[in-house]
Amino acid sequence: QQQQQQQQQQQQPPSASRLRSLVPGFSDKWDQFRRHVAKPGRSRSTSRPPAQMRRKSHQPETALAAAPPAPPPEGEPPLAPQQQPPRVAAALAMPDGACTNRPLGSRVQLWPQWFRSAEGGSTWDIETLAHSAPNEVVRQIGLDVPRTRPDQLGPADREALRRILLAYSAKDPEVGYCQGLNSVAAVFVILRFDEATALRGLCTLLQSCPGYHAPALGGYLRDVAVIDTLARQVLPADIYLRLESLEIPLDVLACEHFLSLTSRTWPLSATVQLWDVIFAEGQPALFASFLALLKIYLPEVNNGEDTLVCASIPGAVVFKQAVCKGVVEDFACVLQHVRELTKQIPQALIDKLRAEAS
Repeated sequence: QQQQQQQQQQQQPPSASRLRSLVPGFSDKWDQFRRHVAKPGRSRSTSRPPAQMRRKSHQPETALAAAPPAPPPEGEPPLAPQQQPPRVAAALAMPDGACTNRPLGSRVQLWPQWFRSAEGGSTWDIETLAHSAPNEVVRQIGLDVPRTRPDQLGPADREALRRILLAYSAKDPEVGYCQGLNSVAAVFVILRFDEATALRGLCTLLQSCPGYHAPALGGYLRDVAVIDTLARQVLPADIYLRLESLEIPLDVLACEHFLSLTSRTWPLSATVQLWDVIFAEGQPALFASFLALLKIYLPEVNNGEDTLVCASIPGAVVFKQAVCKGVVEDFACVLQHVRELTKQIPQALIDKLRAEAS
């Protein structure tokens, strides 16, 4: 019986543990939810990548490495990496802004062109930065790293992840370390970025999330108000009605998407393709991606009751399960909606709404 309970706990997605504390009697509701919507033979796990991706993770490290660059013309010396001429994003990415036909390892060459330059970024001494991290940060990172993607990170990878997180806490002492950053930084480690480049990429990516990971989460709570306003402005009225019918705070519904940038619950391939767009388009793509999920996957409502499952199942659970299923089965549909919504959310509008929400 104890073994069966452990297997049931492993089948619950990360969102289940958090909602257990938010929704009374959640365990019984979760079992009821599985009986109503689970399909036989399909894995319900949301924290592990698909079977094909898991098989790739056991290949040697070189399996994820990008193809070597073409040699220079005969008689000309090779250029150093930092001297490589910039390449236009459109030449490297698909027309939709995501490199859907490229191997994961190609991001080692693609993404750095979008990494913002930082003083000394190419010569950061990761080890020195890591040693300057506060003791409490060292302790918390030491607890979180071993449980970060254990099926994809070996001992050397975990040590690299630890150093990157410690170095980031030293580079940005206002943020230090926040749970969720371990999952974000792990993506760079899995893709085989060197530690200095991974740190620069992490710094760049988190610039799309200003103040999200500060101790009070002030930037995130401000942008939750921005999301609410954008949802009213750019989504159909019936979609916003569904959002209100969930009767769960929007900051709870959106936290996984904005604080870990989908790296905790989405398959690695889907997360990487979304980051392609975020690196290329910036903050508008981050907002558009969550609004796209609301538009596609919010449960239908009828007189305030959920029509997809029985009313006792929280609508937030239905939404998160639908998202995790959708990004596996039809991620092209998600990207299409992200592209369309990104055009409707210019950075100037985000800045205006942030000023009004502050």
